[in-house]
Amino acid sequence: MMKGSVKVEQKLRIAICEDMKKDRDRLLTLVRETGASAKCDIFPSGEALLERFRKGMYHLIYLDIYMIDISGMETARRIRERDESVLLAFTTTSRDHAFEANKYRSLLYIEKPVTADMIAHTITLAEALKSKRESEILTISSESILFDIPHD
Repeated sequence: MMKGSVKVEQKLRIAICEDMKKDRDRLLTLVRETGASAKCDIFPSGEALLERFRKGMYHLIYLDIYMIDISGMETARRIRERDESVLLAFTTTSRDHAFEANKYRSLLYIEKPVTADMIAHTITLAEALKSKRESEILTISSESILFDIPHD
């Protein structure tokens, strides 16, 4: 029996990396309120996200900048070493890192408090980019983990 299977994945795969529980909960609630078909994984730190992160695993990552262990910027740097195309949306209380966020090709730089409109905007952009790429990507499911593999 095959452990993996080939399937078409319709859901947007999102990671929320935020060390403050109230901010994690708010982001998750706002994503759900968009009505988007999305699977969200929650990470309380950059280290926790990086331990699990694999190329093609997510379409969109919401990434807090100020976290206790490693910063969101350092987490983004390490993500970009592994995956050039995952969409990053930084969430923060400060404008201080907006220029630096461009270095990691962020989709958006969102100041807290995060609003429903900003989350809806990132979801809309992520869904549009996902749809554009679907003809170029094969999604593989293996032991409940999904990966996107580019193909021509």
